[in-house]
Amino acid sequence: MNVLLPSGLGGEPLKAAALARWVSAPAAMSSVAVAKAAQTAALLAFIAAGAGLAAGRAALPAGLLRAVALVCALLGCGVLALLLLPASGLLGGAAGPRPGRAASILSRLAESARAFEDAQRSFLRGHKARLAASVGWHFLGWSAGAIEVRLLARAFGVPVGLDDAFIMSSLAMAVSVAGFFVPGMLGSFEAGHAAGAAVIGLSPELGLSIALLRRAREALWAGLGLLGAWRLSLWSPRPGGALIKAAAFVIALALAGPATAQTQTPAGAEVDRQADFYDIK
Repeated sequence: MNVLLPSGLGGEPLKAAALARWVSAPAAMSSVAVAKAAQTAALLAFIAAGAGLAAGRAALPAGLLRAVALVCALLGCGVLALLLLPASGLLGGAAGPRPGRAASILSRLAESARAFEDAQRSFLRGHKARLAASVGWHFLGWSAGAIEVRLLARAFGVPVGLDDAFIMSSLAMAVSVAGFFVPGMLGSFEAGHAAGAAVIGLSPELGLSIALLRRAREALWAGLGLLGAWRLSLWSPRPGGALIKAAAFVIALALAGPATAQTQTPAGAEVDRQADFYDIK
């Protein structure tokens, strides 16, 4: 869902719904929020490191430099929002008492928000080392993209050093994130690879070819996620099953869209707690 929907956040409610099969809904939501914050912080460090490497070797184009600065600012705000806003108590206090029919709904929303905030504060107080480790592992995950870029370039007969591959991969992600409002980052992902290839002295056509091959790998990964979500929905009669099955069906319908665009575009109490969680939507 993160691949198919804008902003890369569409799959987070689905993750929380799946986790809520085994833990409480507040713990599930807090886990997803912390994981997303760690992933975002690691991406920020990855892009900044790549831009620093590139700037140390050659002047970056002004447009690309502005895109990198904008993306770093957006990612920094995202990390702060994911970590500090839930821990601030603002979410639970936003829905105060209201007269009328909406009072019960708002009360349940406020209760769920307060439980989420409590779980978030508890994690941030007692597990800072785990948060740092999560950021580190995510950084390694983003850096693995440089190895993928290098191997794909070699498959085209073009030798690329690991440092060049790191620069190309990080700049490609910077441009891709700048197009976060586009489902699947269609176009911006390909343009980012073309721009990154040009920065390290390769042809934009090679960058575009590498982007399309990475899209194929991404489609395979999304397909495995679809299969897992479908099987998970079949195994469980609990409320999350219907949500997961619906999401899996959406993925099945949408997977053909990005693939076509790539060829056409150039560039009990537990149940009650879970019910409260699903009502948030």
